[in-house]
Amino acid sequence: MSSAKRSARQCGAAALAPRWLVEALGPFDLDPCPPPGPQPWPTAARCITDASANGLRAPWSGVVWLNPPPATRPQWLARLADHAEGGIALTPARPDSRWFAEHVWAKATAVVFVYGRLRPPARSEVVSGQPPAPVATALIAYGDACAARLRQAVEHGVLDGAVVLGWDAPRRQLSLFDTVTASPPERFGINTSA
Repeated sequence: MSSAKRSARQCGAAALAPRWLVEALGPFDLDPCPPPGPQPWPTAARCITDASANGLRAPWSGVVWLNPPPATRPQWLARLADHAEGGIALTPARPDSRWFAEHVWAKATAVVFVYGRLRPPARSEVVSGQPPAPVATALIAYGDACAARLRQAVEHGVLDGAVVLGWDAPRRQLSLFDTVTASPPERFGINTSA
């Protein structure tokens, strides 16, 4: 099997991330699993494109950009969750799925649920992009610095979405229920007893 086919097989069919999104949330030091084929713009200072390197097993350093392929998404998110320097993952918004519960609600620092649908770009910016994604998008931060990047992108209008921060993931995976049912001051962490 050719190196290109192995690389495509390892990283599956993850779509190319929009350039504006990568630039707005970056810079990133490592993309361990870029989409197969030539990259029309950089996603990180270093990309693991050699199939023999296997981005899941290769050493990771710095802040990671991750756009994991569907078939192995849980393994990639588990690796990112364990990466001490943090990173941001681009995934479908599937909060009802097992992989989301195990690798996002249980381990992530922040999530942005993007309003509307992202439009994957064409490989050439001269050619128009593809149709909008068939499902909603989530951007998932691991680590406080990456959570701050997501929050700032929303606050500055670069991203249009809802930021979810500060749930107590290791002990309570249903803390969003508390947020929805709390009175407005409690919902936003405002102490009204002072």
